[in-house]
Amino acid sequence: MGKSMTASDRIAINPQLKPTLKITLFAVPKPFIGQISTLQRNAIASWLNLSPQPEIILFGSDQGVREVAQEFGVKHIPNVRCTPQGTPLLNDIFAQVHQIATHPILAYVNADIILLNDFFPTVQQVSSKEPKFLILGRRWNLDINHPINFTTSEVEKQLRDRLQQTAIFGGIGALDYFVFPKPLFSKLPEFAVGRA
Repeated sequence: MGKSMTASDRIAINPQLKPTLKITLFAVPKPFIGQISTLQRNAIASWLNLSPQPEIILFGSDQGVREVAQEFGVKHIPNVRCTPQGTPLLNDIFAQVHQIATHPILAYVNADIILLNDFFPTVQQVSSKEPKFLILGRRWNLDINHPINFTTSEVEKQLRDRLQQTAIFGGIGALDYFVFPKPLFSKLPEFAVGRA
C-alpha cells in the first residue's frame, strides 16, 4: 500500500519551469472522420508544440491513423491485439510501448486531448520528487470545431480564456491522461480501450 500524502508532501507546480524531461506520449486514435478528426488533429498538433518536443506514438489501424501519423511525422504502430468486437486491448498497447518508447516517462493520452505548456513542468516536478508516480488528469470539455494553429504565441492564452468562460469540467470518470515512469504498468489485464 502506498503512503498517504500529507500537506508537506504536496508539490507546488511552477508553470514557468523549463522542463528537460524526455517523455513519450502514446494514444489510440478513433477513425479520423468528421469532427473527431479535427479534435484529434488539434490534440496531436498541441503535443508537437510542447517543449521539449515529446516522442509521439499512435497505435491502431483505424481509418486515417497511418496517414495522420505520416503527416505529423510521428511513429505509428498499426498491429494491436483487439477484442472480438475490434476494440484495441490496452495490455498489448502498454506492453508494446514499453518495448519501443525511447524515453523513460510514458504518458497515455486520449487522442482528442489538447495539452498546454504547463503539462511538462508538472510532470518534471512530480518525477523529481518521486521515482515511482502516477499522474492522472481530467479534461475540460470545450467546443472546438476548427483547426488550431499551435505555433502562434497567443493561442494558449486564447484557449485558457475560453476555458474560463465556457468550458465544463469533465465528470469523475473523465480521466484522459495517465503519466508514469517505465517500467510501471508494463503488464496489464486484458482491458479494452474505453470508447464513447
